[in-house]
Amino acid sequence: MDETRKISLLFQHSGRTKNAAELLVKVRQNIKDLKENQPELKEYYLANVGMYRDSTGIRVNLYFIKGEKTAYVSAEKRANI
Repeated sequence: MDETRKISLLFQHSGRTKNAAELLVKVRQNIKDLKENQPELKEYYLANVGMYRDSTGIRVNLYFIKGEKTAYVSAEKRANI
């Protein structure tokens, strides 16, 4: 199994997040900054992202895997609505 790293970020807010696109831009910028400023992440690629509402904001968990980039397919089933 490949070596993994988890990095957790907290985006603080007051009230509900109204613009998901703005949040995603912030997350992408943080990922770029992490990859540039943490040399140990150079050999890792982003494998998964989790977002959770927290009492003080949005918690974003970034999961990095060391090794060759592999295409993962989610086995999650969606409801037919």
